Amino acid sequence: MTNAENGDADAPGLAERTLRSARERLAALDELPTSDHVAVFDELHRELSGVLGVLDRDADTGTAPPAGSGGVSGNDNGG
Repeated sequence: MTNAENGDADAPGLAERTLRSARERLAALDELPTSDHVAVFDELHRELSGVLGVLDRDADTGTAPPAGSGGVSGNDNGG
């Protein structure tokens, strides 16, 4: 069965992956200079807003987000 056939079946997975990534990046802030924190917060805000938009849009249309969508970059911002 494809994502489209599953409806929003992948929405919980997308949300969980996004939150896990956000938590990991927030936990890594201790290793970054304070001056770099704002950039991490801004990027996380952008990604979380994007994922919420995707989930909201998909809830309205009854389709699941495509695999790998939602702005989860995996970037550790270790700069």
